[in-house]
Amino acid sequence: MKIMAMTLACLVALMAFAQNESLQKNEQKKKPVLPPLESKKPKQDAAKEKLLAELKDKLPPDLEQQKGDLVQRFPKTNPLLGIWKVKQQAFVVGRGTGQTSGYIIITRTHISRHLILEAPFKKLDFQNMFGTYLIQGNALIISTLMGMASSDKPGELLLVPQGRRERRRFQLMTPTLLRIYQTSTRFLDFTKMAEL
Repeated sequence: MKIMAMTLACLVALMAFAQNESLQKNEQKKKPVLPPLESKKPKQDAAKEKLLAELKDKLPPDLEQQKGDLVQRFPKTNPLLGIWKVKQQAFVVGRGTGQTSGYIIITRTHISRHLILEAPFKKLDFQNMFGTYLIQGNALIISTLMGMASSDKPGELLLVPQGRRERRRFQLMTPTLLRIYQTSTRFLDFTKMAEL
């Protein structure tokens, strides 16, 4: 009886072991085997490659040099960029006059000027201008695209000719205070209202 019980226990253990082995093999068969990932670059067709080669031959050889020149002409940080409000009009000798108001907006390539100035012993002077500019040393070289100004006759406006160039000396007194000379003896101080 003991031998029979031992034999039966061995058979049950062998059956359990065989079933376990069979389950493991089935699980391995069920799991799909994925191929290893490969980084494949999409192939360009021959027409695209030919077009790219033709375009590359047409580029000027000194393109990198030209890029370098652009960086020098347009610095990454231009302290004049922003919206500026007139603080005061002043003269080299003496102080400012009565009513003076206006704004200048300076972007990377354009300038917009809107001013109402009172000159001593004269009527109000109105200036409205939009144009492009370059900085040369301490001067703004402004080229007018469109503009108007008051004339000597009351109530009459003058159109500023397109392309008119003017040179205005400037000083950046502090990061938020800009001085622009109207003449050799008269200047306007502007405070920065906003960055652009």
